[in-house]
Amino acid sequence: MRPSARLFRTLIEALCATVTVDRGRLRFADTGIVKQALAMAQTYGRSGDGPIMQGADLAASAQAAYARITDQVVEAVLPDSPENLVLTGGCALNSSYNGTIARRFNVASVTVPSAPGDDGNAVGAALLAWMDDTKQKRIQKAQAQPTWAHVQTPKLSRKHKTIAKWPASPSVGTGLCPRWRSC
Repeated sequence: MRPSARLFRTLIEALCATVTVDRGRLRFADTGIVKQALAMAQTYGRSGDGPIMQGADLAASAQAAYARITDQVVEAVLPDSPENLVLTGGCALNSSYNGTIARRFNVASVTVPSAPGDDGNAVGAALLAWMDDTKQKRIQKAQAQPTWAHVQTPKLSRKHKTIAKWPASPSVGTGLCPRWRSC
């Protein structure tokens, strides 16, 4: 997306009207409002032979709406952890937005786990269940990056008759070995 992409204010407003933020949670508007916003977005979309930058203008407007809505979510959850923010879910992959959070909200640390999508949502669901079971209201301190030194070397592979090694400190941010190695 080019920096000089045009922002369509009426489209941004229509997209923002499709949700409200209630204590950090999104609440969707009724179907009619969502359909109106979709119809409006389609009018700004690029036709098959239209200029390519028309698509960039639509993307820039959608990004502006996303940022406005997400700012409201961040503002709502920051009082729970003013120093550190962990983002999960598919939207956590929006690096254009994420790169602005620490500066704009004066947050010391913004962490996006290696699997922020649906698989990361499962981790969040497990955490919520644990908090419910233990009656915890908040997590006192979270470790942003896992330590893998405690992981045992996997057993002998039956299929290949080799031993797979897992390094104590993976070199990639996924927390997984970048590749299995045989010895």
